[in-house]
Amino acid sequence: MALSEETLLDIIERGDIEACAHFFDAASEADRGGVAKTTVREYQKRWNASLEETRSSPASVETAKLAVIAAARLSDFKRLSAPVWINEEHEVAMLATRPPALIQGLVEWFVEDNPHMVRCVLHLVEAGLCRQPEHENFLLGLMAWWGHADEEEGGLIAILRAHPEFLEHDLWRLLGTEGNGEWSLAAHDKYSVDFQRWDLALVGLSEEASVSRDKLLDTTLDVLARDFAQFRSSWYSRLHEALRPTIDERARRAAAYMRLLGSSISPTVSFALKALAKLDKAKRLEPSPLLAHIGPALTAKTKSSATLALRLVGRAAASPEHKVDAALLIAAALDHESADIQGRALDMLERLDVLDEDEVREAVAGARDLIAPSVRKRLDMLLPPDSEDATPADIEPLPSEPVERTL
Repeated sequence: MALSEETLLDIIERGDIEACAHFFDAASEADRGGVAKTTVREYQKRWNASLEETRSSPASVETAKLAVIAAARLSDFKRLSAPVWINEEHEVAMLATRPPALIQGLVEWFVEDNPHMVRCVLHLVEAGLCRQPEHENFLLGLMAWWGHADEEEGGLIAILRAHPEFLEHDLWRLLGTEGNGEWSLAAHDKYSVDFQRWDLALVGLSEEASVSRDKLLDTTLDVLARDFAQFRSSWYSRLHEALRPTIDERARRAAAYMRLLGSSISPTVSFALKALAKLDKAKRLEPSPLLAHIGPALTAKTKSSATLALRLVGRAAASPEHKVDAALLIAAALDHESADIQGRALDMLERLDVLDEDEVREAVAGARDLIAPSVRKRLDMLLPPDSEDATPADIEPLPSEPVERTL
């Protein structure tokens, strides 16, 4: 039996929530669909009027929203600009009368459209009406919501302790989610006080073994390898260092640090170099894999990174069997845009005393036209005199044809 639009409009006008609930008792989805457009129109109109402080009672607005929950299709919900928060007991009860597929589609759209809807969605999940949405916005919304924890209630770390299932599964999905300028771990922590910050909460949870320390260390390095935007990547390198890895922990992750040397994110390269420098200082850094990965860092735009990379290569060159390979890498640093880095590289090549090696000499000579004039003069003096590549600046080239002499 078709539902009466006239009766529904009267119920909405009176703001009779109980009558609205009874109106849809035993109504089929087809019957509800017949008044769906009416419910959407009335709710949107009354919501707009409430914003303009015109004649639209709060009760009629709430009744119109309940009618939307009772009758609207997913496409109708998506057309609405008025919010449809489903938090009240009678609203949840009304949604429970709708088909499961519609409810699941609705909560998926809720969080995809607005991560703030996570509070409403979590309420429905806990009521058993739907599964947790798969969309990453659910995790980002949860991150922001829980991140506004109250200090008197123990802050964020207390909330996380109370959700061990989240720590076991969804935490790792959240850590692998980059987000965007507004919704990200980095953006949240930047504007939060200490008891609301995710990085500090995770460090605390790792110290009490509520979260795996090893998994946190590995996850931060795995995410850094994905080259998130610089601002968001830096959050992971800071978290990694906040965990204060031991030398043994760093040594087990030496290969992961080395892979980060090829990152397009400058702070990530700097982070990896500093970690490797600590291993080198502890004599726990193997020269061969280092030399195989460090090439990109030698031409890093950041001078401090290029300088540290040169220093590490120089240390690796202390082993005779690695001297030539190290020299070839150092020669590549002659391409750096900084004359200071070029000069440091030339200093190192001079100390290594391997310019008589053909491949090293060719690599150095090949960089001659790319380096600063002040460095080029030194390079010309260092190249072996019998080198065909050497063209000292003060030697005039011979004319291409003999000059005719006049008697």
